[in-house]
Amino acid sequence: MAVCLVLLASVPGSCRDLPSSSRSLTLPLRRSRPSVDALLRAQRRQLTLFPPPPSPSAPATGPASEPAEAGPTLPGGSPAPAVGSRVMGAITLRDMKNTFTVDVMMGTPPQPRSLKVGFNQYLSWTFCTGALPDKAVSPPFAMGTSSSLKYSACASASCQHLQTTQVATCATAKCDVARYDDDTQTDGITGQLVSDFVQFKGDPSSRFTFDGMACITSFTGEYLNFTADGVLGLGQSSGSFFASVTQQLQLPKILSLCFNSTGHTQRSASAFAGTNTEVDDGGGVVVGEPPAWITYPNGLLGSSTPLVAVEATAEAPVAFYAASTTGWSVGYDVVAPPAKPVVIFGSTSFLTIVPSITLTSIASAIQQATNSAPTEVPLGGGTMIFFASPLCSVDSFPDITLTFTGGAKLTAKPEDYTLVLKSRTGCVIVLGLASHPTMSSIILGMSMLQSQWLTFDMSVANSVLKIGTGPCSATI
Repeated sequence: MAVCLVLLASVPGSCRDLPSSSRSLTLPLRRSRPSVDALLRAQRRQLTLFPPPPSPSAPATGPASEPAEAGPTLPGGSPAPAVGSRVMGAITLRDMKNTFTVDVMMGTPPQPRSLKVGFNQYLSWTFCTGALPDKAVSPPFAMGTSSSLKYSACASASCQHLQTTQVATCATAKCDVARYDDDTQTDGITGQLVSDFVQFKGDPSSRFTFDGMACITSFTGEYLNFTADGVLGLGQSSGSFFASVTQQLQLPKILSLCFNSTGHTQRSASAFAGTNTEVDDGGGVVVGEPPAWITYPNGLLGSSTPLVAVEATAEAPVAFYAASTTGWSVGYDVVAPPAKPVVIFGSTSFLTIVPSITLTSIASAIQQATNSAPTEVPLGGGTMIFFASPLCSVDSFPDITLTFTGGAKLTAKPEDYTLVLKSRTGCVIVLGLASHPTMSSIILGMSMLQSQWLTFDMSVANSVLKIGTGPCSATI
């Protein structure tokens, strides 16, 4: 069957457990990258999420045999011109509510790379010469045609940090990278760390030398089905793309993201939509000062919601952002927070993972609002929720709001947190929240992260989370 709803890594799907009314459905969603497994390990192993981790050290550039260069440079070694307080890129929706990419230009001359947005990732990588899955967006990066490409120095911040997390080794002059998603080593990527010019497509002010890009030349397992050209690591960790671009371009340590799957779907169906609708409407990413069109409930200061940026370590090789919650509301019904009220911004998969008691309470509140009884489906030891709908409509479904400590609110509309799938008798509405037996906190997925600007502000002494509104496209 084509619909095995394996929307979250580490939760093995079980198609046979789907309700019979959904057996004939088709859904173009694959297994997501299993980074959530590492997030769960990090959540369990962290003794405390406070205080925030130390600031990353300066990234370095240049080949293995040369010392690191300081600051951004242009071809020929001349200093880069001064830039503004932000750089921006457009996000593209590549899959139904599940895969978002940002276009990056890399090399000299520039080659386009459509990289999956990895705000819970610290390793940036792309498929290079000799390696390409069938569903990649672009041809492999041609290493031999980029006059500015060099192998990253083993002494660079990126390679040094990847060695501490056991992703890189330096047995030779090159910084070799090998990452596997589980102990079986069935899903993995290997290659070398390189240094080259990168920039967000359409924003030349974002051009800088990045020595932390892994050039992948072989891959196995689920990477054969990867529907992007790689991953852009936006986690707050030494040597990540986010750490490097903010330091080299001297930008405030602020990351803002907006994901727009429902807006993309609606505008794509419009008679007024142009040929570039998919690219223009997927959302936006901003590094540095948020643009003026993003508005926050309490003005520029936003909320006072404490934020923690967890840096990758050898024990927990994953970088993510976290906050705490005071509870949920489903329409007018209030749902208590879990016993461990930690919220991890940890996945670009569709599903949001919550404790079982929270999932039951949310499903019950939706039932009261819609008069539609939920159907529980076992999934990898956890549970997913379906609702039968002869009218194929979510108009009666309430908004779901997650309130954070300090006042920030994250609201998901029904079209954001559901998938409506055709069945023989009408439709099956899939709730974009699920439980997992090992989960005591909350891992937010795309079902709760749509059509709002998520601003992770590490530029202040005590990092804060801000949630804003405004046009989702960073190209406006």
